[in-house]
Order: sequence, then C-alpha cells, then structure tokens
Amino acid sequence: RPPRSTLFPYTTLFRSKPSSVLPTNSSPVPTNPLPRPKKAVVRTGAELDKLWYKEVCAETLQYLTLSDCREHHYSRFDFTAFLSLETLTIQQESCTYLNSLIVSNMTSLKSITIGSNSCLIDQAQSIQNIYFTNLPCLSSLEIGDYCFNNHKNVIFRDLPKLVALSIGLLSFQRCQEVTFENLDSIEIIQLRGGCFAASSDRLDQVG
Repeated sequence: RPPRSTLFPYTTLFRSKPSSVLPTNSSPVPTNPLPRPKKAVVRTGAELDKLWYKEVCAETLQYLTLSDCREHHYSRFDFTAFLSLETLTIQQESCTYLNSLIVSNMTSLKSITIGSNSCLIDQAQSIQNIYFTNLPCLSSLEIGDYCFNNHKNVIFRDLPKLVALSIGLLSFQRCQEVTFENLDSIEIIQLRGGCFAASSDRLDQVG
C-alpha cells in the first residue's frame, strides 16, 4: 500500500477534462453567402415589387418572366431597376390592365418577347405610355398578336443594335403617336396585318 501522501497524485490522473466536442444537434455556421438569383418568374405585381426593392435581386437578375400579372390595381410596369437583365419575357395573356410599360436605360438587355393577347386594357382606360428606349445591347424585340391597343404614346428610340423587330397581328391599334427613332442596325421589320391600324405614325431616322 502506498503512503497516504501519494494517493492524491494517483487519483488526479483519472479526472476527465471538459469535452470540447459540439453537441450533435448544433448546426455549423455557413461560411459562404447564399447564391444570388439569376432567374425569376413573377405572377403578380406584388412579386415584381419585391424584386424591385431587393437590391440584390435587382442587381443580379438576368432572366425575368412575367406570367399572369392581371391585378386591376397594378397597371404600371417599370423595369429600369434591373440593370443586369438580359432577357425579358411577358407570357401570353399577361399584364392585361397595363397603363404604362417602361423598358429603358438597361445596358445589358438583349432580348424582349411579349406573348399574344398581352398588355391590353379596356378602351375606356387607355394605356398611356409604352417606352422601349436607350437599350444599347437589345438585338431582338418580338411582340405577339393583339398587344398594346388603345394607348397614347409608343416610343422605340435609341436601340442601336436592334437587328430584328416583329410586331404581331392587330397590335398597336388606335395609338395616338408611335415613334421609331435611331434604330441604326435594323435589318428585319416584320409587321403583320392590321398592326398600327387607326394610329398616327411618326418615323424618324430609322435604319
């Protein structure tokens, strides 16, 4: 038997140290930020507003599709905040209570497609302004049948790289003023029957 004075050293050898292992239910802190969205499909004007006010989305979004978006109280669509947008698509029968559409000052936008029976409104509530202006990279603009009727002003201006413009059957009827200006690279203009019927046309410096 060892002396009493030596018992404490022996017993202290078996004392366990506090565990440094994390509990199994704890989640590690992510080291990388969440990826920024590049594509979005919106079905209401409220959803579009959310993207507009989220700077991360507005700055990084490259592909935007509008589907439906037919609320009576939501009639103004402005896309100027989406600086990185490359493709804008409005699907068929969407934005049917449109009052104004602003697609301007978007330096990355390359393609716009608007489906048939979109961007319409009752004649009693005429569409006021449609702007496709200052889009330096836009090369293709396609508008389907029966779009943009009963409005006041439509402006296609400063689209230096636009090569192909297609406007569908009976679109842009009863316009007060339509302006085409500074379309320096245009090669193909396809206008189907009845478009711009009963409208006042003003063509400046096209081609």
